[in-house]
Amino acid sequence: MSTTQQAEVQRSARAQAARSYARAALVLAAAVVFQLAFIASFTGAMSRPTLRDATLGLVTSPAASRPAAAAVPRVAGVSYQLLPSPAAATAEVRDGAVPAALLVAGSDPVPVQLRQQAAVPAGASR
Repeated sequence: MSTTQQAEVQRSARAQAARSYARAALVLAAAVVFQLAFIASFTGAMSRPTLRDATLGLVTSPAASRPAAAAVPRVAGVSYQLLPSPAAATAEVRDGAVPAALLVAGSDPVPVQLRQQAAVPAGASR
């Protein structure tokens, strides 16, 4: 093989290697752009979540029902359903009618949240 042929083979090999590196760089750049777009979309969607509509149960003592109900802070997207007793609130939460209930007692309300516990299938351990 002559030196010109060897030089041609070397140039061809370098050109092929350069094309391989260019393809790899293009694939990596595309992957990075895709990841950045994915991150940006989730950051935009999840950075400011807003509550649209939630109804919570509210239990107050019968004598102080108006003042205690007025003392519960108003939050955008949250409405309250007055419930007659803590037992009724527990039943409503257990049945899934409301996601939670607030128990407010006395003139200085201290909300206590009753949460619905996740159902455990028969035979599963907690």
